[in-house]
Amino acid sequence: MQVAKGRHNLKGLFNILLPTLFLLQTLSHASGLNSDGFALLSFKWSIYSDPHLSLSDWNDRDQTPCNWSGILCLKLGAYEDPRVVSLQLPQMGLAGSIPKQLGQLTYLRTIDLQNNQLIGTLHREIFDGLSLRNILLSENQLSGIIPPEVGNLKDLEYLNLGNNRLVGSIPDPITNCTSLVSLVLKENTLTGSIPHGIGSNLSLLQQLDLSSNRLNGSIPADLGDLSNLQGTMNLSDNCLSGPIPASLGKLPLNVSLDLQQNALYGPIPQTGALSNQGPTAFLGNPGLCGFPLKVDCPSLPSEPQDLPPSGIAATEPPGTKQSKSFNTKQIVAIAVGDVFGIAIICLTFIYCYRRHALRKAKKNARTCLEKASYKYDGSSLREGSERESGTTEHGDLVHFSKDFKFELDDLLQASAYVLGKSGPGVVYRAVLEGGTTVAVRSLGIEGDQHHKEVDNEILLMGRVRHPNVVRLRAYFWSVQEKLLVYDFKAGGNLATALRGCRNAKGPMQWATRLNIAKGAAQGLAYLHDCGSRKYAHGGLKPSKILLDENMEACIADFNVVKLRSLCSVSSAGCHGLLVPGSRAYSNITEITMDTIHLFRSSPYQPPEAAEDPIPTQKWDVYAFGVILLELLTGKSLPVKLASSELDLVAWVHTSSQGSTSFSKVLDPSLLLERMHVQHEMLEVLQIALSCVAISPEQRPRMKQVAESLENIGCSSSKY
Repeated sequence: MQVAKGRHNLKGLFNILLPTLFLLQTLSHASGLNSDGFALLSFKWSIYSDPHLSLSDWNDRDQTPCNWSGILCLKLGAYEDPRVVSLQLPQMGLAGSIPKQLGQLTYLRTIDLQNNQLIGTLHREIFDGLSLRNILLSENQLSGIIPPEVGNLKDLEYLNLGNNRLVGSIPDPITNCTSLVSLVLKENTLTGSIPHGIGSNLSLLQQLDLSSNRLNGSIPADLGDLSNLQGTMNLSDNCLSGPIPASLGKLPLNVSLDLQQNALYGPIPQTGALSNQGPTAFLGNPGLCGFPLKVDCPSLPSEPQDLPPSGIAATEPPGTKQSKSFNTKQIVAIAVGDVFGIAIICLTFIYCYRRHALRKAKKNARTCLEKASYKYDGSSLREGSERESGTTEHGDLVHFSKDFKFELDDLLQASAYVLGKSGPGVVYRAVLEGGTTVAVRSLGIEGDQHHKEVDNEILLMGRVRHPNVVRLRAYFWSVQEKLLVYDFKAGGNLATALRGCRNAKGPMQWATRLNIAKGAAQGLAYLHDCGSRKYAHGGLKPSKILLDENMEACIADFNVVKLRSLCSVSSAGCHGLLVPGSRAYSNITEITMDTIHLFRSSPYQPPEAAEDPIPTQKWDVYAFGVILLELLTGKSLPVKLASSELDLVAWVHTSSQGSTSFSKVLDPSLLLERMHVQHEMLEVLQIALSCVAISPEQRPRMKQVAESLENIGCSSSKY
């Protein structure tokens, strides 16, 4: 037995010494390797399975690791030798652990080891690299706690530790990471409460996903201060309790909340963004009540009166004067009870009245639809403009596709979720009966205008058919509301995807960016030369480029700027199309003065927009050029410098003089790919700079831009 025990001890000693012997052997052969290389070799020897041989070229006899797979180096400051700034090996099937020696990479900015089979804990020494900006370690099997030293990383922008086996609480010092843009800790086993200060300190945060953990306590009220949040704030599948803070209503209106499967209770506040949520946001919380759930909140009980028990005479101390009247406390209690009673009766009356009015309105609309609704069958909408005025009063639903129809009642009763807000209008995602999802844009205009010019304008929009243009399926017109019904695109928009917020998998790869640019250019070129009609979008920006589930780009909301101008001139109605020689064209200043400040302040509008507010196709070319620069640089608009803000176009012009300065404008997350596709990026940069020429005459046509982009990287595959 003692012999077996001795063998066991020897085996354990051998397991400890073997990695050390390997390391000593490595160091003996790597006398020329710099300190960054030593730190990276410790990672290689911590990996026991490398099915794709991604570390096979990590040669211990090299003088520098800069040519190793997954490694990017840059010359920094006064150092003559390049330093490691990026370690990116996602989806390589690596099995092993992350050694603490990686913390010795002083200038490391990015660790991307997502979707591997890494185990072990996160050593606090890893967070000693104060240059870290991106820590992407999701979809591994990491365990242990999140070290509080993460709070030392002042420049950290992306932290994704989702889909691991982490335990413990979310460290409070994480609120010191004031540069955070995305915080994803979903699908772990984290406990404790959500730290206070996330909302008040992390003002740049655009994505917050803490779902599928075991977090408890109440929702911090300061989460409502996250004014830059996008997409969904996901706190679902936890053990959160208490009421929903009314302060969450201060979140942007296009933010979706997911509070499902918790222990929240009380009435759902009807303020701001909270009032825009659908019922699915609150499911699995039995204690919640109120709209949009079909659970009525209990009435508030009256305050009990301070009366003596029945059958017992009230006595007074000696020397006091007895009286049959109520004392002051009793009178106050009775008054408060009466006020509550009257308030409940009034609220009940208002609720019943509104329900009755809503049922009546829907019934009238349904009757009107059945009797006089006009649906597009290939004939001119001129006929529709001559129908009885009674139809216009209740509203008309006009379809543009025979194979895609729905009833007015389906649209009125659909579950709607706010996607975004643009000017006076709002965009909703509506789920019709049967599960069909559409996007509904409200023009935000009221009035009884319904003229043939508007009908014909929308009809032309409904005839547009192109895979890179969002298709208009129908429109609804009534005195109170004007709605455009489009196909729904499940991939969100370019503004969100470009900043890595779509699926928390970090910055977008170059092949994906190039493919999106090509698709958007094809769609815009088609609109600019759409048969006999030549459209000008007039409001192009990244949020108007929608993405489907395959990241294919589609132009959205074309002609909406013009349509809104047509229908908001004055109470006199619409005055015709915005074409030279028309009466509307002569009144263009009156039409657009309310919105001209948007054009002048928008970085996607060209210099001439300040003097001539009429949108042209050259406007679109300029806007597309700015979008190409965003795809290349990854910069938000405007570019924030140390002491000022600078227009993106001006910043690129000043920073990209000469080919040697190309890396200054390129998105840092693309530097690893630059060595393979630098020629593609340079070609796109040249196209972008031609699009943003100051003189409109010097800008190319969109057809030329689309053809030039199509010839770039034809052999590249999508990421």
